Amino acid sequence: MGEEPKKSLQEQAIAVQLIGGLLVSLAARQLIHGLLHRDPANRLGSNSGANEIKQHPFFREINWPLIRCMTPPQLDVPLQIIGNEPDSKPKDNQWDDERELSQILDTF
Repeated sequence: MGEEPKKSLQEQAIAVQLIGGLLVSLAARQLIHGLLHRDPANRLGSNSGANEIKQHPFFREINWPLIRCMTPPQLDVPLQIIGNEPDSKPKDNQWDDERELSQILDTF
């Protein structure tokens, strides 16, 4: 009593394969978890702002002072504009179900 149940194998797999079936590194998972923390006061960046996020291990190879001098890579496919309304959402938005999102975030 009082103990959290063990995560099922399926829940663990969801945590690893969060983005389109691609494997997500530990640093990426920690970054996502930090940015999506339920309590805004505990979210990554809530203490020292962008610097806290920039210092996260996920970004360790980024040379921040030189980033504005870089030329961004070309996109293979042009971005599709979904709508003119700022609140327009794609019809197949997979995060409409708060419960589903909550379950995925709980696996972290």
